[in-house]
Amino acid sequence: MNAGSSAGSKDYTVHIIGEIGTVFTHGVATRPGKPVILGQINDKMIVGVPGYPVSAYLALEWFVRPLICKYLQLPEPKRQTIPVKLAAGLCPRWGQRILLE
Repeated sequence: MNAGSSAGSKDYTVHIIGEIGTVFTHGVATRPGKPVILGQINDKMIVGVPGYPVSAYLALEWFVRPLICKYLQLPEPKRQTIPVKLAAGLCPRWGQRILLE
């Protein structure tokens, strides 16, 4: 579902999913992409994808693709990794991992 999920009070998608199904979470610890909705209606998994294009892409990569692969009983394709040296340091919050894509 791409209904422009957001973290604001005008996000009706999460309320509608909650009325007719179950909302497992509304918001994940990623930036960008935080307002992802994970839920279920009847026996169908629902992923509410944020409207911002970069957030939508990351939600598809991190949530939708793994769900589709699991549903189709296919291994999830490995992402290509390239070692790089950063020009400036990154300071993640304690316990966080930083992924650059």
